Amino acid sequence: MRAADVASCSRREATLEALLVARGHAPHPNSNPKTLKTAGCARAQLTSPVQWEATLEALLARGLERSYELGPNKVIAGTMKRTDKAHPVTNIQV
Repeated sequence: MRAADVASCSRREATLEALLVARGHAPHPNSNPKTLKTAGCARAQLTSPVQWEATLEALLARGLERSYELGPNKVIAGTMKRTDKAHPVTNIQV
């Protein structure tokens, strides 16, 4: 990678991290703005696999009563059914 590409990538990463912290969109488990400011935290969140099952289990534990999925498929609904068969999920096709 050229030096100019590395510098550009670093600027984009810094901008992204600042944007995430400023808008308060820090996803679980790194919801502390100080944690997000650490090098590579935002990059890791954007490039790591999404942990849907763990996320859905956490939402259920916090009292989630009903879910809605917007989109052409039922990916999250399927994951929820594997996590908790009794949980109601409404899929809205768009």
